[in-house]
Amino acid sequence: MTSVLIVDDDEQLRRVVVRVLATNEFECRSVGTMTDAVAAVASDAPDIVLLDVGLGDGSGLDIHQALRDAHARLPAVIFTTSRRDVFATMLGQLGPFDDWIIKPWDKAEFIARVRLASKRVAADRLASAAAPIVTTVRLDVANAATTTAGEAPTVVVTTLATEAPADAVKKTA
Repeated sequence: MTSVLIVDDDEQLRRVVVRVLATNEFECRSVGTMTDAVAAVASDAPDIVLLDVGLGDGSGLDIHQALRDAHARLPAVIFTTSRRDVFATMLGQLGPFDDWIIKPWDKAEFIARVRLASKRVAADRLASAAAPIVTTVRLDVANAATTTAGEAPTVVVTTLATEAPADAVKKTA
């Protein structure tokens, strides 16, 4: 299940967002301050952060920059704001999985944007886990020993997270 951290200083809005996302099978936590957001990410990093740009004790843009300094791609961040004057700053900071939505938001669009961010995060994790590891080993088949020189055949072992090791061996002459 995709985990979402909602960061907004409006308690009523946080409750609504938690209810909307929970009914759409997202695991939610919410906080109301910049300080609590930093602590929540540090203790249990979410997949997605819904981040209000204007918080009572600081800027969501500062939290975003701290997240990107720690990791260039994750968690995905969806900015929420009713302020149109921050777009130039936001656009300069957006990473490949980041997005924004204007308050008040349309419920269907809001859920669609969170689902899209969830798919991006899942695809990135799958691609990272499935990166091939290639190793070349020379085998002396006649003496059943490995060798780094000679006329023994070369075996290339490519391991993917989703493959059984026996399926990952390819013999070359």
